[in-house]
Amino acid sequence: MALGNLFRNATHPGVARTLVLYILLVSSAVTLIATVYQLYRDYRTDVNLLEDRLNQIEISFAQPLAESLWAFDYQQVEVNLAGISRMPDVYFAQVTAFADGQKVQAGTPSDTQGIERVIPLTYNDGRSQSQVGQLLVSASMEGILSRIREKAILVLVSQAIKTFLVSLFMFLIINQLVIRHLETIADFASQFRPGQWKTLSLDRAKPKKADEFENVTHAFNEMQAELSSAYEDLLQSNAELDQKTKELANHKANLEREVEERTRELRDAQQRLLDSARRSGMAEIAVGTLHHVGNTLNSLNVSCQILMEQQKKSKLESLKKANEILKNHLDDYNPYFEADSKNRKLAEFYLTLGHFLEEEHEQRNQELTRMYDQIRWVRKAVQDQESYANFDSVQEQAQVSVILDQVLELQMSTIQKNGISVIKDFREARPIVIPKAKIHYILAHLVKNAVEAMQDPGIPKRILTLQIEEKSGYLSILIQDSGVGIDPQIKEHLFEYGFTTKPTGQGFGLHMCANTLHEMGGELKVESKGIGKGARFLVMLPLT
Repeated sequence: MALGNLFRNATHPGVARTLVLYILLVSSAVTLIATVYQLYRDYRTDVNLLEDRLNQIEISFAQPLAESLWAFDYQQVEVNLAGISRMPDVYFAQVTAFADGQKVQAGTPSDTQGIERVIPLTYNDGRSQSQVGQLLVSASMEGILSRIREKAILVLVSQAIKTFLVSLFMFLIINQLVIRHLETIADFASQFRPGQWKTLSLDRAKPKKADEFENVTHAFNEMQAELSSAYEDLLQSNAELDQKTKELANHKANLEREVEERTRELRDAQQRLLDSARRSGMAEIAVGTLHHVGNTLNSLNVSCQILMEQQKKSKLESLKKANEILKNHLDDYNPYFEADSKNRKLAEFYLTLGHFLEEEHEQRNQELTRMYDQIRWVRKAVQDQESYANFDSVQEQAQVSVILDQVLELQMSTIQKNGISVIKDFREARPIVIPKAKIHYILAHLVKNAVEAMQDPGIPKRILTLQIEEKSGYLSILIQDSGVGIDPQIKEHLFEYGFTTKPTGQGFGLHMCANTLHEMGGELKVESKGIGKGARFLVMLPLT
């Protein structure tokens, strides 16, 4: 069995064969470079030896040959040339006599690549030196090249055998230490099934110190344990999620119905408040109505808080964690998912379902938070109105910009719904002492009118500009809209009691705002360039 696995690993693409091939290629490349370098050094050594041999010929034979030419002893010249031609790698030698042009040679001239050396032959007769001829020596490179070729073949064959043996032993070692354990892990993973948990172990002696395979085995077994727990949690979370989804749908329907009823009751209460104020102006009726509205808002606030607490206790976080584990291992090699495409689609369905439920959960949180904030601001407005009805002369220190931000928050849902852009320029330097409830009512009424003036579908740009600045002993508060504008013929009647341009208006709000500011020593101004050109309301509050 072991030999069969070894043969299979050697003949099929795999880590062992790939690693051995890389080792073989690198070793061969290093061997080839080292061999070329060694052969080059041997070649240069042989060439230098040949050069030394020619130098030795010049030292040993130049003087005897010169003396023989001086004495015209050509027989001796032939003897010397014969000795030169028998030297290693020398294939031709020739002496030329300058006195009579006689040429004596030994060996055979050849076109073979080699080295030629021309040596002048000089005779010294005691009085002067005379060049009597020259010696031509031709040495062949064939012997050097032949020796280099033989050596190259010997080195390459021996290095090839060594590289092959090293690669073979590397392959056996890698197969023994790594590949067989990887195959064990792969076989174990291929048999992995959810709900059928086994322990992975490798066929080897336990090392004294944990190595990589021990870490992989430990991590794999831990992953199984976590996946098992996550799998059970997922099943439980799915059941709980179905139940919570049904409960949440019922809560949502009840909440929408309750909000609609409470809103209708609030509108009815506000309408009754306006009608009662216009008919009798009695503060007691206003206080009673506001108290009823406050109780209704308290009930609505409690319901909203209960729903928010239920949202916080949702088991969706457990599903999110389980899906995160499933998502991280979805693309791992897992035959459970590859065996049947439905298995993978089931896992992807859980991931998609979890994502959609998270989005729905977040949307409900946002809606409940927005509803809670709106209820809180409405309650604050009701409380301010109750304070206004009972304590209309109470003065307190306040920052007008903070009041204006609170008013803006009450209208934010309508502003966003109609795509209105808000520009704020608050240059208020310090708090001032004012009847806060009255100022809140005045600013709330003016901002509400500005927002309603920009709800006409024919308005191209909807911009609400709010500006606060101190000038000439007054705190100037500008509320400007780009809405339907005001007809110049009716502008002087805007602050009269009972005058209104709204189909459902009572003609009470602007009249009350103007009178309240007048009592405080302030003033309310209005400007408009005409129909369709917006309007500017300027509130002037005395700083002292």
